[in-house]
Amino acid sequence: MVKKICTALVMGSIVMTSSLVAAESQPIVCFRSAVDSLKMSKFEAIKLCSGSKNGDSLPTECFKLAVNSSSEGGLGLPKGEALELCKAR
Repeated sequence: MVKKICTALVMGSIVMTSSLVAAESQPIVCFRSAVDSLKMSKFEAIKLCSGSKNGDSLPTECFKLAVNSSSEGGLGLPKGEALELCKAR
């Protein structure tokens, strides 16, 4: 059964409402984590998360480890290189 979903464009973002909210897909979960937790720009978050699929390990976890310094157990990569290494394919 198809549920009717209403959308509204509010100040550049889409707000969705529905009587039944489906589980968010992996790219959406990844995007929210990248923007909210990692303080990435929307462009960076899209680049990191666009290919992620349900069941994938989160690219955001990879990114966190890639940018952390070696003394913190990470790789110490610059942000751009960490995006390339960790982006979902």
